[in-house]
Amino acid sequence: MPSDGKTVVALTNVSPLQIDKALAKLQLVAPAAYDVDGKVELLRCSKVFRRKLEDYDDDAISLVFNKKGTFLDFETTEGNFDGLFCKSASGNLMYPCRVCANDVTDNNDTSGFGMHCDGCGWYFHNSCTTKPISVELFKALEGSPNYVKVLCPACNLVYGSADRKLTRIERKVGSLAETVGLVDKSIKNLVNKPSYSSVLNNAAGKNTPVLPTNVINSLNTLTKVTREKEDAERMKRTRVVVKSGNTNIRTSRDIRREFNKHYTGMIIKHCRLTAAGSIMFEFEDEEVAKAVHTKWSTDFFGGNIGMRIPGNNNTIGIVKYVYDDRSEQEMLTGIQQDYPDAECYFFKRKSDNSFNGMIKVDFKSRDTLLKVIKEKIKFCNQRYIVEEYVRKSRVIKCSKCQGWGHVHRYCTRTPKCGKCADNHESLSCTITSGFKCAHCGLGHKAGSTDCKVYKEKMALFTQGPRHE
Repeated sequence: MPSDGKTVVALTNVSPLQIDKALAKLQLVAPAAYDVDGKVELLRCSKVFRRKLEDYDDDAISLVFNKKGTFLDFETTEGNFDGLFCKSASGNLMYPCRVCANDVTDNNDTSGFGMHCDGCGWYFHNSCTTKPISVELFKALEGSPNYVKVLCPACNLVYGSADRKLTRIERKVGSLAETVGLVDKSIKNLVNKPSYSSVLNNAAGKNTPVLPTNVINSLNTLTKVTREKEDAERMKRTRVVVKSGNTNIRTSRDIRREFNKHYTGMIIKHCRLTAAGSIMFEFEDEEVAKAVHTKWSTDFFGGNIGMRIPGNNNTIGIVKYVYDDRSEQEMLTGIQQDYPDAECYFFKRKSDNSFNGMIKVDFKSRDTLLKVIKEKIKFCNQRYIVEEYVRKSRVIKCSKCQGWGHVHRYCTRTPKCGKCADNHESLSCTITSGFKCAHCGLGHKAGSTDCKVYKEKMALFTQGPRHE
């Protein structure tokens, strides 16, 4: 071992790791199947190696490594070889050119200098590029920021492809920005124009209509017809709910097959099994729904336990977006002035018990509820939107196994009766007295509000966040 700490290894005695380091320095990649002999043969076939070491035998060539095991250069046993890699004036090792494989130094290039690629880290001649740069530009690049890159021809080809993609993207972004600008300009022009209602109001005040009278009348008629049509569609009652006695019906296909046995040619818009085990039908219009409700036989679907049209008896509505500084008593007086029998409940926030802008009103009449939904409700000199109140289920209980947290449709457990607590489904149970709760064992049906287990579940539910 030399005194300077370098390690010299004969080419005939190199290890696989050492020969890999030499190949990497010469920018060569050996296939995975190559052994040491194959890699040595690959090394001897390289352009740089053949140009300077072709006349030497393997036993006359050695590899030089530093203290850290990094490959430095080649040397020969004769001692008349200065190394395969040239050194710059500062002593730094210069790589062979990636294009022509000749030495890259600071003074042997026809353009006067060699260059270092910021992409792959290899050196190349300036004159080996398709478009050599001038000395002045090269000096400017040396003093430029880090984001200015110098690339060899191979890296420049890859970068050029990416650069073209970026150019296309920038062009698309520019086109999109131009489109957005045009749309923004159009919106501003529309904002600056007077609205239809303001034109009508000004015309009414000045008795000088801006639009022709026939156009105004047609617009009013069209708006009114459209609004009435939308209200009529929204107010249609097209649903029918059946409490079936057939426990084998589970899917919409089963429901449709059974329905078509009794109502041939009648179209069902939608049908499904509800969480409570009932069947909900939705038809095209209200007349069909009423016809089905009227003619339904008690022996359909394994014995009809009950049938109804949802919402026919509901009289409760929700008055929404009531943002007023008046007190609750003033608003209550305003509502009861037109609806004396109405009962009101003001929803409160849990954080500070303040009014949250919604009032639940029981109008005591279905017709009154439908009227205020259509025409809105007026009190305290303001009109407010009214929506039908839909009671939300609080605690979910399976009607098949009487378990909590899931519904009959997705239940895979053993059936348990909600009347007698035996191992069969509740729909098949015929008892009318002597009930036994499947949860607490007392004399009531499962899920009764008197059940202590139900009360515990309800208490746990009401402890969590509520959203009215």
